[in-house]
Amino acid sequence: MLRIGARWRDCPPEYGPFTTIYNRFHRWSQQGVWFAVFEALTGHSGVWGSTAIDSTSIKVHRSAAGAKGGAFAQAIGTSRGGRTSKIHGLTDCTGRPRVLMISPGNLSDMTMAPALIEAAHGRFDRLIADKGYDSNAICVAIQAQGAEVVIPATRTRKHPSPTTGARTC
Repeated sequence: MLRIGARWRDCPPEYGPFTTIYNRFHRWSQQGVWFAVFEALTGHSGVWGSTAIDSTSIKVHRSAAGAKGGAFAQAIGTSRGGRTSKIHGLTDCTGRPRVLMISPGNLSDMTMAPALIEAAHGRFDRLIADKGYDSNAICVAIQAQGAEVVIPATRTRKHPSPTTGARTC
C-alpha cells in the first residue's frame, strides 16, 4: 500500500478489514517491529568495518499528507520542490544498507546523522561521509562509538588537516 500510494481500503479481502490492517501496520511501526524485520533481513552480525552515510530526497505522493485527525508526525517536509521526504542510510563497505531512517525532506543531513550513528551501536571501525556531515557534533558522536572519522573539511573549516585537507577532531 505504501509503495504504490494505494488506499488501505483497496487491500485484498483475504487480508481482513482494511481498518484492522492499517491499525496493525501502525502499531507495529510504533513498536519497532518493521525495524527489527529489516535488521533480520540485512543480517546484522559483528563489526561492519568501514561504513558510509548519506541521504537522498524523494517526492511524496500528492495525497500523502493532510488527513484529518492525529498529530502531524509524518516524515513529510515542504520545500521549493514541493512535499518531500528524505531517506538517510548507513551502509557497510559493500553498499548493503545497515541502518535506514526517514525524515522530512527539508531537514538537514546533520540533524539525522547522530541518530543513525547511535542506531549502529558501534559496529563500525570507520565512518565515511561527504562535506555535508562536517560538524563537531557528528565527529564527537563517531568518536564516541570508537570509530575513525573520514569526512572532508568544508572550505569554512578553520583547522583542516594539513596533509589530507580533511577535518581534524
